[in-house]
Amino acid sequence: MKKIDFKKGAWNPEDFRYVYSPRFAPTPRIKQEQDCIVNGIDEKGEFDYVSMLLEQKYQTGVQAETTCSFEAYGAPLIVLTDDLRKKENGEWYFGIHYEIVLWENGINVWKLNLHDDVMKWKLLMSLDFKVSTFEPHSLRVKVLEDMLEIEAEGHKALLRVEGLPKEFYIGFTACEGINRFYDFSIEE
Repeated sequence: MKKIDFKKGAWNPEDFRYVYSPRFAPTPRIKQEQDCIVNGIDEKGEFDYVSMLLEQKYQTGVQAETTCSFEAYGAPLIVLTDDLRKKENGEWYFGIHYEIVLWENGINVWKLNLHDDVMKWKLLMSLDFKVSTFEPHSLRVKVLEDMLEIEAEGHKALLRVEGLPKEFYIGFTACEGINRFYDFSIEE
């Protein structure tokens, strides 16, 4: 198992690749706090949408887990994709990708697809339960063949997802509010 602790000075940002959604600009970077990393707010007052994927590719059977927290409307998530696209500016962007999202009302799983430069998304699952803000929570995802095994706050789900890639990049995203990540682990 590989566990990355996001305390100041305890991790190497070079282990990750920044990947962005074409829906959001500019290309923000994660910020370091003493015991975690966090997304910010841009000059327009909008929350930074920031994704960091491990540089290594993984295969079916891998399990990813993060300890994260969020403020109101935050939505920390685990993301996986085998469809990365490099723009002329040198930055990486998502094509088809899957988001396993923890938020105030439970877990949502989304499939997002970039088609003709338009991002389209489809809700694959919603598991409803209350999740408190400002407190650390564990979000775990195991990628199986055409299945996602998901767990958070004692709630578990097994979701069939046709066409899941067998080899992919995996990481996390800070979305829709202030999100903090305290650690990220991978078990093959």
